[in-house]
Amino acid sequence: MLDRMLDRLLFGKEEAVSRRAYGWNLVSSLLFSLQSALFLLIVTRIGGADTAGGFVILYTVAQTLNAVGTWNLREYQVSDLREVFSFPAYYTARWIPCLLMMIAAAGYGILRGVDSEGFFVLLCLTGYRLVEGLEDVYHGAVQRAGRFDAVSLAMSLRIGVSSLCFRAAYAVSRSLRLASAALLISCLLCWLLLRRPLCRRFPALRTGLSLAPVP
Repeated sequence: MLDRMLDRLLFGKEEAVSRRAYGWNLVSSLLFSLQSALFLLIVTRIGGADTAGGFVILYTVAQTLNAVGTWNLREYQVSDLREVFSFPAYYTARWIPCLLMMIAAAGYGILRGVDSEGFFVLLCLTGYRLVEGLEDVYHGAVQRAGRFDAVSLAMSLRIGVSSLCFRAAYAVSRSLRLASAALLISCLLCWLLLRRPLCRRFPALRTGLSLAPVP
């Protein structure tokens, strides 16, 4: 029953695809762009300027390393109209740089002598970007199939829910450690939940790995 509700929510009516795609792409783009400012505002108002200063550095590091995790694979994936490479090949190709991104984040924390709380927060923020990167592969496949509206809505829901969880956890605990963990966990749960209707509509979205190279 839950899968049917999510399917109806994400895919809506077939005749309204273009209008839905425009609207939800606008919403998801705004949420993605404003998220960093929102987090900074939350931490500043609740934790103070000193805490916010340390947080914004860690957030910026994770955001910068996100370029390593994504490396513009989606542009190639959505243009692969003949499906030269399978979904598992793209999924594998995304996992490799995402793992390198996590290693780079850990290396940064060790070399810079980040304290235990900051190191944990950095790994959670980078893990959040890792989930985004894996989600992006699914969204690229669905976009190529002509349902950009569904993935834009799914992205909007994930960002919105995870941001609210970060805000609630930090307001209650006043701990960046717990708030960052809540951000990562809620993001992961949203992705796992929202990909279910995508996989039902498009059975080719299997999560197996493949050694086929993707240029």
